[in-house]
Amino acid sequence: MELLYKSTRGGESQVTASRAILQGLAGDGGLFVPERIPKLTAGFRELSGMSYQETAYEVMKLFLTDFTEEELKHCIRSAYDEKFDTEEIVPLKKAQDVQEKLNAVVTFVDPTEQLENYNKNLYFYFLIY
Repeated sequence: MELLYKSTRGGESQVTASRAILQGLAGDGGLFVPERIPKLTAGFRELSGMSYQETAYEVMKLFLTDFTEEELKHCIRSAYDEKFDTEEIVPLKKAQDVQEKLNAVVTFVDPTEQLENYNKNLYFYFLIY
């Protein structure tokens, strides 16, 4: 089922993911958001056994429905490759002082800045594909 996007300001709707990526902002200055939030087909236990790239594909395929499997996997492989310090891309560490099993992303710079860097890297491959 195709997932379409709409502007947060209400001026545009029924926009494909690739169009939203190319356009950037909606014509009314709003951000493009999905018209609905799709349900993950893989469970969290299954996702936890996947590589970062495999997890990215399982999530992104639900939001970027106008990309083929080949296109999406190519962009993910190209964006998240050996240029990162670790094979995990985003290493997780278990919290030692919490009784429940929690995982936390370890960041050594501003978390917002680091997230933007991961996203910009992938965004570039969507634009050139």
